[in-house]
Amino acid sequence: MLYGISGAPLPDAFPYKAEIEKACSEYDIPPCFAGGVAWRETLGSASWILATYGTSPTCTVSEDGGHGIFQLTSYVPSDWSDPFTNALAAAHVYFKPDLYRWHSIFNLSGDDLVKCAAASFNAGWDQASQWHEDGDVDAYTTRQNGVPYGEGVLANYHALVAGHLPS
Repeated sequence: MLYGISGAPLPDAFPYKAEIEKACSEYDIPPCFAGGVAWRETLGSASWILATYGTSPTCTVSEDGGHGIFQLTSYVPSDWSDPFTNALAAAHVYFKPDLYRWHSIFNLSGDDLVKCAAASFNAGWDQASQWHEDGDVDAYTTRQNGVPYGEGVLANYHALVAGHLPS
């Protein structure tokens, strides 16, 4: 457990489970948090990705320049299509510092921390922290079927902790 976020493993059926869990273990990131983000970014919509891009989620480069299963944009390692490398970059560059900042600056833990760290992964630290101070960390995050980013990742996280793939 890190800052009240469950350290439960990803369900066995989770795509790229071994790679994501290995990357998370290197930076002490809760796997179900990372899995919730990856599911929101690409893994939950793999059939759409295959139909749109004709490739696997690991090789996906989205229209906005997001690379791989975590749709990395501002930092993209040269071997980004490798699921472990992609997860390692997400864990090191985004998750570790953001989880720490949200916890240390705003004293967040548990579900609040999951939602805010997810929002900052989507929109960036500066924007998400300002929106949080204004009362809604998800105010301008991307929506999927009307669900704001942080809220969606939180729902994914809960499903994963319960041992299920998100719906």
